[in-house]
Amino acid sequence: MTDIEIIAHRYPHSTLTERKRFKIGRTLERAMEKMNLYMQWREKYQLDGSTFRKPNPTFKTDKDVWDWAVNYAARYYQGDSVKLDLNLKEPGTLPRIVRFGDVIDLKALDGRRIVQVLPGMLDKTVAPQDFYSLCVAIYLDFKLDRESNETIHVFVDLRAGKNWPNAAPTVLMPFVKDLTNQLADNMPERMISTIVYPVPSLAKPIWALFKAFIPSKIVNKIKVLWGPSGVKSPIPKTMMKDGILDEHTLEQIENYRVDEFL
Repeated sequence: MTDIEIIAHRYPHSTLTERKRFKIGRTLERAMEKMNLYMQWREKYQLDGSTFRKPNPTFKTDKDVWDWAVNYAARYYQGDSVKLDLNLKEPGTLPRIVRFGDVIDLKALDGRRIVQVLPGMLDKTVAPQDFYSLCVAIYLDFKLDRESNETIHVFVDLRAGKNWPNAAPTVLMPFVKDLTNQLADNMPERMISTIVYPVPSLAKPIWALFKAFIPSKIVNKIKVLWGPSGVKSPIPKTMMKDGILDEHTLEQIENYRVDEFL
C-alpha cells in the first residue's frame, strides 16, 4: 500500500486531496498524527454532519456565511461560556473580522482568492479570543472545498478602525498566531502567503517571540510590513510591489475596511 492508501484506510472520511496535502513534506507517521488531530477536530464540531454541509440558499453574500459560522460555533463552543454573549446566535452580533469579499470574492493577480482579516474589530467584551478563532476556522472550512487543492492569500490588516475596540497590535499578535496555527493544523498547504500589515516597530520583539511558536514552514510564508497602524494610516506602498494586487483590488480591500467603521 502507498502512504496515501494507508492514510485512507485509517481515516476513510478524509478526502483524497486532504490526504495528499497532509502528506506533503511529512513522514507517514507525522502525517497520520496531524490527520488524527484534524479528524478529531472535525468530529468535535460536527463538521461532517448534515447541519454543517447542507446547502443553504440564503447564503447570498459572504456576510451570510460569517453570521452562520458564528451561530454554528456558538452551539458547539466549549470554552469560557461565562464570557460568551448569549445573543451570538443573532446575525451581526459578533464583529465580522474576516471576509473573502461580499457577493463576489476578492481575487489576487494570480487568480487566487484573498481572505481579509481585521483583528482591530476583535471585541473581547462580546466573546473571548478563542471563540473568534473557532468562528474563523469554521468559516474558512465552509468556504474552502475539501475536495479542492485551492490555495489562498491571507491579508491581516492591523490598522485601527473608527469606533472599533482597537487593541494594540502587540495585543493582537496572539490572535495572528492562533490564525496561522489554525491554518497549519487544519488546512495545511492552503496558505500560499500571509501579509501582516502595518505593524509598528515597537511590536518587533513581540513578533520575534510569537513566531518561535509557529512552524518554520509557515513563518516562511508570512511577510510582515512595518509601519504606523492608526485609523488614517495608509496601506504600505510595498503591497503593490509583490505582484499580488492591482490598484482596483487594493481599493476594494480598503473600501471593505472602511465599510466596517461604526
